[in-house]
Amino acid sequence: MFLYNQLSLNVKIILYLQLNKLKRIMNRGSSEWKYFVEKQEREINRRLNKYNNIDTVKDQLNETGNLSGYQSYKISTVSVFLKRALQKIKNGTYGVCDVCKEEINIERLKMVPGALTCVKCDDLKEAK
Repeated sequence: MFLYNQLSLNVKIILYLQLNKLKRIMNRGSSEWKYFVEKQEREINRRLNKYNNIDTVKDQLNETGNLSGYQSYKISTVSVFLKRALQKIKNGTYGVCDVCKEEINIERLKMVPGALTCVKCDDLKEAK
């Protein structure tokens, strides 16, 4: 404890952040994390089935003669992210940012189950 008291505030902050990161990584192996990922996988599959439902697409084509921009976006863009998220679940990297390799905040994953990047990297991409 004496050594800890001698450390600068910056070093203490860095140690604190590293310890918290280590705790989060260790929690990724917990039964809570496994349950969360299983729940996310079910939600991702539900969304894929909804967005790519052939009956919905047929109905829309019959009614309007084409797909709405929203439906097309869900099929062509969102489904790609969801499928990639399923791959990450299978290979054990779900919740890890594709860009910086840091963990993606669990609140973001709850809102966007197909999130492949953390908020910081997503914001940087948007800014470009």
